[in-house]
Amino acid sequence: MKKAFLVFSLCLVLALGGFTAAALTLHDSRDDVAITVTTRTGDASAAQGLIAGQQVRHSDNLLWDLTIPLDTPEETNTRFTFSARDMEWNSYTEDPLTLSTHISSYHFLDGPNTTVTETLVQYDPAFVPLLPLLNDMAHRTGPGQTTTETIHPGDYMDRFPYEVYCSLPDTLLRYDETLSELTDQEQRIPRFFQEAFPLDFPEDDLWTVTVQKDKSGYLEEVGYDSGSTTGQLYLISTNSDQAVFLAIAQDTWPQPDYNRFPQGNGVYRMDIVREKDGNYLEAKTLTNIFPLPNEAVVLDLTLDQAGNLLVTWYHAGDYTCTILDTDTLEPLDTISLFRQERSEAEVIVFDGLTDQEYTYATWAYVELRAIPKENCILFLGLDHFWLFLPTEEGWQEQCSAPLPEALWYASDLRMDAAWNGEKLAIGSADGWVSGLTLCVYDGTGELLFQGQYETSLTDQPDTEGYSNMSTVFPAEGHELSLGWG
Repeated sequence: MKKAFLVFSLCLVLALGGFTAAALTLHDSRDDVAITVTTRTGDASAAQGLIAGQQVRHSDNLLWDLTIPLDTPEETNTRFTFSARDMEWNSYTEDPLTLSTHISSYHFLDGPNTTVTETLVQYDPAFVPLLPLLNDMAHRTGPGQTTTETIHPGDYMDRFPYEVYCSLPDTLLRYDETLSELTDQEQRIPRFFQEAFPLDFPEDDLWTVTVQKDKSGYLEEVGYDSGSTTGQLYLISTNSDQAVFLAIAQDTWPQPDYNRFPQGNGVYRMDIVREKDGNYLEAKTLTNIFPLPNEAVVLDLTLDQAGNLLVTWYHAGDYTCTILDTDTLEPLDTISLFRQERSEAEVIVFDGLTDQEYTYATWAYVELRAIPKENCILFLGLDHFWLFLPTEEGWQEQCSAPLPEALWYASDLRMDAAWNGEKLAIGSADGWVSGLTLCVYDGTGELLFQGQYETSLTDQPDTEGYSNMSTVFPAEGHELSLGWG
C-alpha cells in the first residue's frame, strides 16, 4: 500500500481583519488505510481484475482517493490530499428543478395595513388568487379579532399553485430575459409552470383560511391550512451542460389529467444558456421532445456517456427504453424490456405537521433505473436486475436475476456496474460511510460472489453519535466507480 492514514486535529480558528484563518495540524501516523471484506456468498476470486474507485472526505479539506482491487483489497492504493482552503466539490445531487406545493402557509404583515396586496404576501402563488376573499374577510374582522373560513380551493383557482426551485449550481431560473425586475421573474415563473402542468384539486381538499388583526385594527397575519394532505407534483429529471430533461413522476397526486397539459404527456426539455453575467435555466424554452400517450408513465431519465438520453417508460403492459439523441431529439434505438401489467395500489402519505396518514389509490409499476455503460445497459428494479447488450440485431437481454437483500431498493443508493463480456459486477455505496457492497454474476445471472467492503476510515464516528454515520464519508458524485482491468 502506498499511502498512510493521517490522524488530524483542528487547533484554532481566528477572525482577523474580516478574514477567517484556520490552523490545522496534521500528524502522519504512517498507518495504511485498511480495507476488510466480509464474504456473504461465494469467493472473492470471482472479482479478479475488478477495480473500485471511491473518494472519501472529511469536512472540505481532507480527501482520500481509494483504488480498491476487489479480489485483493489489502493491496488498496490510497492517495491523500490536504487543502488549507476548502476543496471544490461536485456536490450537486438534488433534482435540477423542483415544483412544490404547501400543506399550509402563513404571512405576517408588518406595518399599518388594512388591505392585503400581492406585495404583502410576497407574490405567493397560493395567496394571490385568494386576495378578494382575504380582503372580504379583513373587512369583517374587528380589531384584535381572528376570522376563519373553510373553502374548497378549486372555487378560487383552477390549478394548484407551485413554488419553483432551480437547484443547478450557479444557475438562475429565468422566464424571459427582457424582464429586468427580479420580482417580475418571480411572479411569472410559477404561473408559467402552473399553466404548463395544471394539477386539479381533489374534491375533498378543504383549506381553512385565516385573517388576524391586531388591537389597532391593522392586519397582522393571513394564512391557510389544508384539511388533508395537499397535491404533490413530483418530477423525474436529469441534466446535461446544455439542458434539463424532465417528466411527471408516477407518484404525483392527484393523477394528472394530461388533456389539460398544453403540450401533453411526455419528456420535456429546458435549455441552459450561458451568458457573460451568469448561467440561466430558461423556463420559456420548455418543450415536449418525446410525446407519450396519456396512459404512459415515465420511470427513469438517464444520460449515457455519449450524452444520449435514456427514457425508461411503461405503457399498456410494456416496459420500454427509448434512447434519444439530445442534439437532434430523434430516437436512436428502442429496447423492449419486458411485459408486466400494472396493478392497483394504495399510496400512504404521512403529514409531518399533523402526524396524520392519508391514502389514495394509484397504479403500481415495476420501478426501474438505467445504468448505461460503454458495452451494456443495466436496468435495476427494487429487487431485480436486467442486463442488456448491443448486438447486430439490436439490444438483447443477456440475463436477469433477483438482487440479494443487501441491494434491495438499490436505486435509492449510489450505484455502479461493469460487464467484461463474461461477468457482471454490481456495487452500491452508502452515502454515510466509506466502503461498498459488491455482487458478481456470471453471464447467466448466477450469483458468484457477494461481499461487504469496509474501510478503516469508517472508524471515525459521527460526532452526533449516529451508529451508521462517520465524520469521514464518500464525496458526493464520487461515491463509487467499478471497472474491469
